Amino acid sequence: MLQDLKGDFYFWAIKEAEKLNLKEKKLLVFGEADPSLFQNLIDKGSSIEFKSYKDLNDLKKESFSIIFSPSFFLYNQKEINEKVAKLLVNSLEEEGEIFLLFGPSWLPSNWAAEGAKMIKEGERRLIFRVKNTTLSFCYYTNREIEALFLPLKLNRLIILQSGFRRVHFQKFRKENL
Repeated sequence: MLQDLKGDFYFWAIKEAEKLNLKEKKLLVFGEADPSLFQNLIDKGSSIEFKSYKDLNDLKKESFSIIFSPSFFLYNQKEINEKVAKLLVNSLEEEGEIFLLFGPSWLPSNWAAEGAKMIKEGERRLIFRVKNTTLSFCYYTNREIEALFLPLKLNRLIILQSGFRRVHFQKFRKENL
C-alpha cells in the first residue's frame, strides 16, 4: 500500500516539477526512489542527486532547486524531522520548490471499512492496525506542517482519500517577501 502511495507521490511531484524551467537545475531526491522515474527531468537538462538520512552532513554544503521527499517525514520522530526540515529549507535555492508526503491525521475511511483501529500517542504518533499490519506515523496537523518549513510559502496541500497529505512549498527571493 505504501509503495503505491510513494509511486503516486512521485507521479504528482514530477508532473508539477515538469511545469517549471528545469534547464540546468539541481534536484534532490531525499529517500528511496527508482532513478528511471526522473528520466524526463534529466532529459530537460536537470541533474539529480539521491541522498538518504546518512548523507545529511552533505546537505549543509549544497543547494538544490527542487527537493522531493516522499517518506522521511512519515516515520521519524518530530525532533529529527525538525532538524532535517531546517537543513532542507537551508539547502533550497531562492525560488526553489520542495515536494513532501505526510501521513494521515485521522483514521482514513477506507481503512476503517477494513476494520482498522487507530491509537494516538499524545501529539507525537498515530498507530494504525489494519488486519495483520501495524503502521506508525509521525503525527502532524496541517498547521504544524506549515510551521515546520517556515519561512517557505505553502503553495499547495492536498489531502488524499487515504488521509495522506501531499505538500508543496516554495522559497521566494527575499525582496519578494
